[in-house]
Amino acid sequence: MNVVEHSKRKLWLREWPLALAVLTLMLALLGKSWVTNALNQPTLVLLLLLIICSVILAAAVATVRHAEILAQRMGEPACYPAAFIYCSLVRI
Repeated sequence: MNVVEHSKRKLWLREWPLALAVLTLMLALLGKSWVTNALNQPTLVLLLLLIICSVILAAAVATVRHAEILAQRMGEPACYPAAFIYCSLVRI
């Protein structure tokens, strides 16, 4: 495995919330009829809500992590981390 392949693999391991969010969005868009049918069954509705909330939480944590990384790269004055986190949460 060369350096480029290793860095790409490491990037996807670090950015798994992004892949999870994209996969969930694709499944939701492609499976509209399944989701509509699942709304009649309370157990499936609960499962869908659990999955969606988990994906949102994972994406929010990844966004905050990115904000912290940006704050560190910019020198991390006292006000930067909070400002980046607030802007990141507004994006969500």
